[in-house]
Amino acid sequence: MTCRDTRNAKKQAASRAGVRRRPEYPTEYVRRPLPTGAKRRAQRQVTRLRPSLVPGTVVILLAGRFRGCRVVFLKQLPKSGLLLVSGPLVLNGVPLRRVNQAYVIATSTRVDVSEVDVTAIDDAWFTAGAAKQRAARRLQQKKRQAEAGEMDVDKPSEGRPPEKIALQKQVDNALLVSIKKETLLKEYLQSRFSLTKGQYPHQMKF
Repeated sequence: MTCRDTRNAKKQAASRAGVRRRPEYPTEYVRRPLPTGAKRRAQRQVTRLRPSLVPGTVVILLAGRFRGCRVVFLKQLPKSGLLLVSGPLVLNGVPLRRVNQAYVIATSTRVDVSEVDVTAIDDAWFTAGAAKQRAARRLQQKKRQAEAGEMDVDKPSEGRPPEKIALQKQVDNALLVSIKKETLLKEYLQSRFSLTKGQYPHQMKF
């Protein structure tokens, strides 16, 4: 039996076993949305904190306009995983801010934050009123230009929302009660972290 006969025999056996169905394809294209970055981020778990970061830890900011300042870590925001910190504002000028844990150094100093109520603060709290603040900054710029004789302004500029100012004062007052109980802790938070010649951060114990 030749190879051709073998192939023919296999084809006949396959035809007897059953008629081979032709593949079917959809006549219309069905759009299937791909997973976006926002959806993937929403499905992720909350960012894991370093073991040295617990509520009440004094941390050193390494980036931003307040780099070098010592602030108090209050809690981790559940949606973004960022750290909620405060100076307090009355001591070193650092307000309630969101900070990435990659840009802080955790120290061994702890502050009692059991009496500090920050349950009302989340990621939406920081973005609320952002459009009004941008409009206020634009009005301030127009006011400066008007003072220079470039253009006129018919509406005064607005500052921070009153509810945010009130919450900042509430957090600061609660923090100051705990800070005043520790010796030299107030002066420690008021001073900035800096390095001099011969000092290396990886050799320091914070």
